[in-house]
Amino acid sequence: MAACSKIDGLTQAFIDSELSPAETLIYEQHLAECRGCAGKFKTQKATTALLFEVHREVGLREDLTHKIMAHLPEMRHRPRPATPTGWRVREPRRFTDGFRKLVPVLAPALLLVLGLTIALSWPPEDLGDTDVGMVTFKEGDATRSAEDGETPRRVTLASMVREGDWYETGAKGGLLVALIGPTRIKIDSDTRVRIHGDREISVVRGRVWLDVSKGAQSFRVRTPLGKVTVFGTTFGVSVADKITLVTVAEGEVRVARGNDLEVLPPGYEVEVLTSPAPLRRVKVEAENRLGWARRIVADESAEQAFLARLRPKSSVVIPALPSYIVETEKTSELVAIIFDWDARSYTLGYCSYDIFITDELGRALFTDRIDGSVFQNWTHYEINVPKDKIVAGVTRLDIRLSIDESTGTVPMKLKSVRAIFKLGQ
Repeated sequence: MAACSKIDGLTQAFIDSELSPAETLIYEQHLAECRGCAGKFKTQKATTALLFEVHREVGLREDLTHKIMAHLPEMRHRPRPATPTGWRVREPRRFTDGFRKLVPVLAPALLLVLGLTIALSWPPEDLGDTDVGMVTFKEGDATRSAEDGETPRRVTLASMVREGDWYETGAKGGLLVALIGPTRIKIDSDTRVRIHGDREISVVRGRVWLDVSKGAQSFRVRTPLGKVTVFGTTFGVSVADKITLVTVAEGEVRVARGNDLEVLPPGYEVEVLTSPAPLRRVKVEAENRLGWARRIVADESAEQAFLARLRPKSSVVIPALPSYIVETEKTSELVAIIFDWDARSYTLGYCSYDIFITDELGRALFTDRIDGSVFQNWTHYEINVPKDKIVAGVTRLDIRLSIDESTGTVPMKLKSVRAIFKLGQ
């Protein structure tokens, strides 16, 4: 897509029908893909129409071309001195025949040079506040829409990825989306996903493969049956009508559905079925499970464009909180966990936190969430053990908090984490 700065300079000429056919095509394609420029075009078109109406009474009533041309001075022709004729003039057929033979050879080279010149001289597309990535591979049918229900448009290689975009692939389609995390997302055929931002996506159906870079901030994948949270890993997510599969190739993945939690190491897969079926973890050959993703490889030129033009946004960087270790008595049954913090003067903008609780062997116990709104007036928060779970016979609780950056910009520093057990134990 052409740069917004380039298109902006063509707007008035487009309104006045002064662009060439090629420029008109480029301009119309840009308006179809860029909501910002489309809005500017409507405003300028309306302004032009208003100015025309205001000045219509003093406008020209007739074409003055003939009158102006009639008052221009005549241009006298000066004969040029004769020059000796060369072989091209004496033998024109020989010259044109030779030129015709060279056309098939020179034409492809000239077109290549012309294309490279245009590509290098054309300004890059201006980055918007919602730009979070770029499409670096495309095959088959693939469409994009800015909002659910909007008419889908065809995806093009090296096109920008924006917050809120929906992507859908056909029966033989495939995409690779590079986000500024950096994160790489391979999208298989017959798949529908939404890009909420550079650290969160939704998978409605189909299969995706993700390579999430390690960092302080977590990456989340929403599915109809559960939520996946990672801090740096390679894994796959497959979503069907009544089952979601999460397969881990590298790193660690936490899969949560309600209060149920499963922590997956490399080489494991979890089945998330419709409730009340529990999460089920099994050992698998992850490389074979995710083998479909091998065919999707980034286009070299698109990848270079992504690396050259997209950088992490200048935003508040919120570090992930460390794990909290709570020693317990092996015979005690856990009732609740209490989080304490110091009251602050902030009233708005607190971040929410997802809570993941495992035992001393890394086995998942349960999960919960602290909404950012509770930090405004309270100084502590209690999470109760789910009624359908019994947490006993463990010697240590590993409590990890994962910050949800999409909910606010103000992190909360905890003062302490306490465990509450049944009386008499």
